[in-house]
Amino acid sequence: MRDWRADAELARVLLRSACCSRRICAQAAGGSIHIYGSLRGRAVAGYTGNSTARIFCRKFEAELVAVNGLYKTTDDLGSKFRNLPIQVRLDGDSLILTLLDPGAAGAGSAKNRAAVR
Repeated sequence: MRDWRADAELARVLLRSACCSRRICAQAAGGSIHIYGSLRGRAVAGYTGNSTARIFCRKFEAELVAVNGLYKTTDDLGSKFRNLPIQVRLDGDSLILTLLDPGAAGAGSAKNRAAVR
């Protein structure tokens, strides 16, 4: 398993898919993770205390996502956003998953957003 960490003050950016069992961490000032492909491993954003960090991916197949220490596994998240382009952010004590392309799963913003406590 490879452990990728961002040490600069920029977000962690992957231009291709993240494989299963890969862990992607972003601890820098930005603390966000951008994956321009499939997210299949574990993504940990803002783990040094950045509650505004986010995770973006084009195809969501994550085993685990975490923002600022709050994490959820595949079992916690369900299948609503599986294989879709999403954004993960923190809102209080909830992870919010938002569909990046509303046309990909139908219309209506309520359908395209979910809070996971």
